Amino acid sequence: MKKVFTLLVVATLTTFTACQTSYREFSKNTEELVQYYDKYCNHTDAIGQDASLKCASSRLRDMSKYYEDANESTRNKLNDILNDNVTPEMIYTVYTYTLDYPDQYLIQPALVEYFREYIDDFQKQAAIESLKIDPAVGMTADEVRNSTWGSPTDISKTTTANNVSEMWSYDSSRYIFLDNGIVTSIHE
Repeated sequence: MKKVFTLLVVATLTTFTACQTSYREFSKNTEELVQYYDKYCNHTDAIGQDASLKCASSRLRDMSKYYEDANESTRNKLNDILNDNVTPEMIYTVYTYTLDYPDQYLIQPALVEYFREYIDDFQKQAAIESLKIDPAVGMTADEVRNSTWGSPTDISKTTTANNVSEMWSYDSSRYIFLDNGIVTSIHE
């Protein structure tokens, strides 16, 4: 009986230690993924960007191994790490890069499934952004807000008996002038 109890304690401690190690390694790989992604964003040359994405992809591959082997309780902790550290754009960029090198950066199915929401959200957001156009004379105020310029940083309004004139201010000394909610001129 004592031998069975000892084996049970050893097995429990081994499992606990393995979970803690996986958690630490996953956390470390997540931090490094974020660092390499930041380097990728800051590089101006294609070679530097490619090198950063390769390193980030390696971290994502390693993260996926820990994630695949984790039990549900540990996965919940790993999900917290992901939610606190990664963005949809980051995951989309690095994961898409790994697809070009499937033999080198095989991402395990469980982590791909977890990221599916991130990837789908980013693809939808990118599609919406790609549909935006520059502001133009004749647009309504709502159309300008949905344009590439977005909402202004400041609005100055003048109201007269027959007219409401607005000057929308943006960064970089850009202005849009509206009369009764319609764009009449744009200053860049």
